[in-house]
Amino acid sequence: MCNLYSNTTSQELARRVFDRIDDRAGNVQPGEVYPDQLGAIIRHDGDGFELVPSAPTLDVFGLLGRVAGELETGGRSGAQIAQANLHALTDVDTVMGRLLTARSAAGEALNRIDRVTGQLDERKLNAEVERSAAEDLDPIEAISTFSARQTGYDAALKSYAMVQRLSLFQYLNV
Repeated sequence: MCNLYSNTTSQELARRVFDRIDDRAGNVQPGEVYPDQLGAIIRHDGDGFELVPSAPTLDVFGLLGRVAGELETGGRSGAQIAQANLHALTDVDTVMGRLLTARSAAGEALNRIDRVTGQLDERKLNAEVERSAAEDLDPIEAISTFSARQTGYDAALKSYAMVQRLSLFQYLNV
């Protein structure tokens, strides 16, 4: 199935080219038509041609009701029944393709929601851990740890300063 076709001619041209055309497409502008956009299609319905809207205007239940009505219609020839069934099956395939596309988009959205929810849960947990660590801080232990680290830092600075003042001769004489 092609996902893109080009509707380069106007509906008026289609009406002039085909003598007996049943125009049921409405007002459709020429241009590129994708599966999620409205377009016009010319079909042969057995007796003549019909200009119909493309699949985006088909809904599942409306289509099934139309097909059921066509199947119940009597007084038709075998060719007319076959042609109607062919159109119905084509429309059912188109609607099923649209349903699969919608289902895929819904699945993608659900996956995105799950991923974002997981990220938000992880951030919430990290924030709670940080808050808990800040709230559970023992002030005496924190001051003691800070003083010990400060003393170590001061000792390292003093020994470095002493080593920097020594020259090679002073170091060798010692």
